Amino acid sequence: MLVYGLPACAVAGPGFLIQSYFLNFATDVLLLAPAAVGILLASVRVWDAVSDPVTGYLTDRTRSRLGRRRPWMFAASPFVAVAFVAVWNPPQALGPFALWVWAALALLAFTTASTAWNIPHAAFGAELSRDPHTRTRIFGLRFMCTITGVAASFGAMHEIVNADDPRAEAGILALFAAAGMALLLWIPPLSLHEARGSPARRTPSPLQSVRAVLGNAQARRLLFVGFAEDMAMGAQGAVAPYMVIYVLQRADMIGVVPAFFIAPMVLSVPLWITLSRRLGKARTWILAQCGGSLAYASLFTLGQGELGTAIAMLSVAGTFSGCGGPLGPALLADVVDRDARDSGIRREGVFFAAWIFVGKASGACVVLGVGLALQAAGFEPNAPLNPASDLAIRACLGIAPAVMFGGGVVALWRYSREAE
Repeated sequence: MLVYGLPACAVAGPGFLIQSYFLNFATDVLLLAPAAVGILLASVRVWDAVSDPVTGYLTDRTRSRLGRRRPWMFAASPFVAVAFVAVWNPPQALGPFALWVWAALALLAFTTASTAWNIPHAAFGAELSRDPHTRTRIFGLRFMCTITGVAASFGAMHEIVNADDPRAEAGILALFAAAGMALLLWIPPLSLHEARGSPARRTPSPLQSVRAVLGNAQARRLLFVGFAEDMAMGAQGAVAPYMVIYVLQRADMIGVVPAFFIAPMVLSVPLWITLSRRLGKARTWILAQCGGSLAYASLFTLGQGELGTAIAMLSVAGTFSGCGGPLGPALLADVVDRDARDSGIRREGVFFAAWIFVGKASGACVVLGVGLALQAAGFEPNAPLNPASDLAIRACLGIAPAVMFGGGVVALWRYSREAE
């Protein structure tokens, strides 16, 4: 389980750093327009999301001595590292448009390579065990390692924001991160072996595979909940730098404040796994979504300079947000089992590609929405907030996530009724 889960941090951390900080880095350091950067990040995320089903389908069809998943992880690992370095090391001589093009190409390369590693890795997790509770533990550990990578990305963000030369610091940290990625991402394909006989005897067409996912009512419910929860937490990530720098007015705490959200999220995972054995996975997730909706809504009331209040609110929100990470993929693996019994085909790649697709699609919506909201509110980088910008940041921080979690409660309630 550790060999499988640990390397997840090497993709999640760099990916989250891009999702949560690149918008702020591009506006405050590279001096690009917020709307232009928002459109860029949203476009790259849409491409990344669209490529997910294709990758999942191809991994299900792959036939090799190494299996279906391992060849993809072997091939993608070096490209993930090199592309991440390119994202944070644009040439100094580039003008605004050339800089925008460089960022677009580097982000496109990184997200494509990440997809080629992440989707087979997620599908691999569903194949390591057929026991539902063991799979909850497998995905729980994967989620904890993922969030640990996210925590490291906030530490990198702190170093960049408080550096004398943020652009140079970002480039140096990217090189160190790439070295770690190059080592960690090869651990699962080198150390784990796929179960014999896992490839399906019958191979449906791509359209049939997509229909199998979209036509599965239980899968649709889970995908919507995943989308809603990723939207809520993605908004936290995208707005966090603005909250710390402009609302709390504590740029020196940019790498510390998010820890009070992330640490409870990681530490709460064993609690949610234990509760899921007693209450059931769906009911446990409903409970967490209800609490999360209230916790996120409280963040809207956050006032300028209220550091202690922000830490308390974020800790509660992080605790409730730790539930979906392990339980969502575990529930989806159960759906894959039921689909396999009905169809005679195991297609973990396609189902988990859809799961990752909705996560990335939600990221595209978040960065576009935050970028446009800041632009419309008249946000000015490196200057005191105007009332409209302050309202926009607090709404993205609290109201939007609360609504998303509330929608997840409704969808999970319907899922639990259908599963019964």
